[in-house]
Amino acid sequence: MAIKKDRNLWKFFGAYSLFYGSFLIFGSSSNFLIKPFGFSDTIISLSAVGLILFGAVGAVVGSIFIKRTRQYKVLLTVTTFAACGALTVMILQLLIIPVPGLTAIIVAVVGFFVVPVVPTSYEIGCEVAFPIGEAQVTGLLNGG
Repeated sequence: MAIKKDRNLWKFFGAYSLFYGSFLIFGSSSNFLIKPFGFSDTIISLSAVGLILFGAVGAVVGSIFIKRTRQYKVLLTVTTFAACGALTVMILQLLIIPVPGLTAIIVAVVGFFVVPVVPTSYEIGCEVAFPIGEAQVTGLLNGG
Protein backbone atom coordinates (compact mmCIF):
# COMPACT_ATOMS: atom_id res chain seq x y z
CA MET A 1 0.00 0.00 0.00
CA ALA A 2 2.91 2.37 0.58
CA ILE A 3 3.74 2.33 -3.12
CA LYS A 4 0.47 4.12 -3.96
CA LYS A 5 1.34 7.13 -1.80
CA ASP A 6 5.00 7.55 -2.79
CA ARG A 7 4.91 10.71 -4.93
CA ASN A 8 8.63 10.67 -5.70
CA LEU A 9 8.40 7.15 -7.07
CA TRP A 10 5.45 8.10 -9.28
CA LYS A 11 7.26 11.15 -10.63
CA PHE A 12 10.27 9.00 -11.41
CA PHE A 13 7.99 6.35 -12.91
CA GLY A 14 6.57 8.92 -15.35
CA ALA A 15 9.97 10.23 -16.42
CA TYR A 16 11.47 6.74 -16.82
CA SER A 17 8.46 5.46 -18.75
CA LEU A 18 8.61 8.32 -21.24
CA PHE A 19 12.33 7.90 -21.89
CA TYR A 20 12.43 4.12 -21.99
CA GLY A 21 9.21 3.89 -24.00
CA SER A 22 10.67 6.27 -26.58
CA PHE A 23 13.76 4.10 -26.85
CA LEU A 24 11.69 0.94 -27.28
CA ILE A 25 9.67 2.61 -30.02
CA PHE A 26 12.90 3.64 -31.75
CA GLY A 27 14.23 0.10 -31.49
CA SER A 28 11.03 -1.41 -32.84
CA SER A 29 10.67 0.98 -35.74
CA SER A 30 14.32 1.58 -36.64
CA ASN A 31 14.11 -0.87 -39.52
CA PHE A 32 11.27 1.15 -41.03
CA LEU A 33 13.11 4.42 -40.41
CA ILE A 34 16.43 3.36 -41.95
CA LYS A 35 15.24 1.08 -44.76
CA PRO A 36 14.03 3.92 -47.07
CA PHE A 37 17.60 5.23 -47.24
CA GLY A 38 18.70 2.14 -49.15
CA PHE A 39 20.34 0.15 -46.35
CA SER A 40 20.20 -3.62 -46.50
CA ASP A 41 18.81 -5.79 -43.72
CA THR A 42 22.37 -6.92 -42.96
CA ILE A 43 23.58 -3.36 -42.33
CA ILE A 44 20.57 -2.63 -40.15
CA SER A 45 21.14 -5.84 -38.17
CA LEU A 46 24.83 -5.03 -37.68
CA SER A 47 23.85 -1.58 -36.46
CA ALA A 48 21.53 -3.20 -33.91
CA VAL A 49 24.33 -5.50 -32.76
CA GLY A 50 26.57 -2.45 -32.34
CA LEU A 51 23.83 -0.77 -30.29
CA ILE A 52 23.65 -3.78 -27.97
CA LEU A 53 27.42 -4.24 -27.62
CA PHE A 54 28.19 -0.58 -27.04
CA GLY A 55 25.16 -0.39 -24.76
CA ALA A 56 26.67 -3.12 -22.59
CA VAL A 57 29.95 -1.19 -22.49
CA GLY A 58 28.04 1.96 -21.58
CA ALA A 59 26.25 0.15 -18.77
CA VAL A 60 29.58 -1.04 -17.35
CA VAL A 61 31.07 2.46 -17.59
CA GLY A 62 27.94 3.91 -15.99
CA SER A 63 28.01 1.41 -13.14
CA ILE A 64 31.68 2.16 -12.46
CA PHE A 65 30.83 5.88 -12.40
CA ILE A 66 27.95 5.26 -9.97
CA LYS A 67 30.08 3.06 -7.69
CA ARG A 68 32.77 5.73 -7.43
CA THR A 69 30.67 8.89 -7.21
CA ARG A 70 27.07 7.91 -6.27
CA GLN A 71 25.87 10.73 -8.56
CA TYR A 72 22.80 9.17 -10.13
CA LYS A 73 21.29 12.43 -11.33
CA VAL A 74 24.46 13.45 -13.16
CA LEU A 75 24.65 10.11 -14.97
CA LEU A 76 20.98 10.18 -15.97
CA THR A 77 21.17 13.79 -17.13
CA VAL A 78 24.29 13.24 -19.23
CA THR A 79 23.10 9.99 -20.78
CA THR A 80 19.63 11.34 -21.55
CA PHE A 81 20.86 14.48 -23.30
CA ALA A 82 23.67 12.61 -25.07
CA ALA A 83 21.21 9.97 -26.34
CA CYS A 84 18.83 12.65 -27.61
CA GLY A 85 21.74 14.44 -29.26
CA ALA A 86 23.00 11.24 -30.87
CA LEU A 87 19.52 10.44 -32.20
CA THR A 88 19.27 13.94 -33.64
CA VAL A 89 22.68 13.57 -35.29
CA MET A 90 21.62 10.21 -36.72
CA ILE A 91 18.46 11.67 -38.25
CA LEU A 92 20.36 14.61 -39.72
CA GLN A 93 23.07 12.30 -41.03
CA LEU A 94 20.48 10.09 -42.71
CA LEU A 95 18.85 13.10 -44.36
CA ILE A 96 22.12 14.70 -45.53
CA ILE A 97 24.58 11.86 -46.26
CA PRO A 98 23.11 8.37 -45.75
CA VAL A 99 26.32 6.33 -45.35
CA PRO A 100 25.80 2.88 -43.78
CA GLY A 101 29.09 2.81 -41.83
CA LEU A 102 28.52 6.22 -40.30
CA THR A 103 24.96 5.32 -39.39
CA ALA A 104 26.17 2.13 -37.67
CA ILE A 105 28.68 4.16 -35.62
CA ILE A 106 26.05 6.69 -34.59
CA VAL A 107 23.62 3.92 -33.62
CA ALA A 108 26.37 2.38 -31.47
CA VAL A 109 26.85 5.77 -29.77
CA VAL A 110 23.10 5.91 -29.13
CA GLY A 111 23.32 2.49 -27.48
CA PHE A 112 26.28 3.58 -25.37
CA PHE A 113 24.22 6.39 -23.86
CA VAL A 114 20.73 4.84 -23.75
CA VAL A 115 21.33 1.41 -22.25
CA PRO A 116 22.93 2.64 -18.96
CA VAL A 117 19.69 4.48 -18.17
CA VAL A 118 17.88 1.21 -17.47
CA PRO A 119 20.00 -0.27 -14.63
CA THR A 120 20.61 3.19 -13.18
CA SER A 121 16.87 3.84 -13.15
CA TYR A 122 16.21 0.55 -11.39
CA GLU A 123 18.74 1.51 -8.73
CA ILE A 124 17.23 4.98 -8.28
CA GLY A 125 13.73 3.52 -8.12
CA CYS A 126 14.81 1.15 -5.37
CA GLU A 127 16.47 4.02 -3.48
CA VAL A 128 13.42 6.27 -3.79
CA ALA A 129 10.98 3.59 -2.60
CA PHE A 130 13.30 2.04 -0.02
CA PRO A 131 11.02 0.00 2.20
CA ILE A 132 9.35 -1.44 -0.88
CA GLY A 133 11.05 -4.48 -2.39
CA GLU A 134 13.25 -4.37 -5.48
CA ALA A 135 11.05 -6.76 -7.42
CA GLN A 136 7.99 -4.55 -6.98
CA VAL A 137 9.82 -1.39 -7.99
CA THR A 138 11.49 -2.85 -11.08
CA GLY A 139 8.22 -4.53 -12.03
CA LEU A 140 6.45 -1.20 -11.76
CA LEU A 141 9.10 0.55 -13.86
CA ASN A 142 8.94 -2.17 -16.52
CA GLY A 143 5.17 -1.92 -16.54
CA GLY A 144 5.38 1.72 -17.59
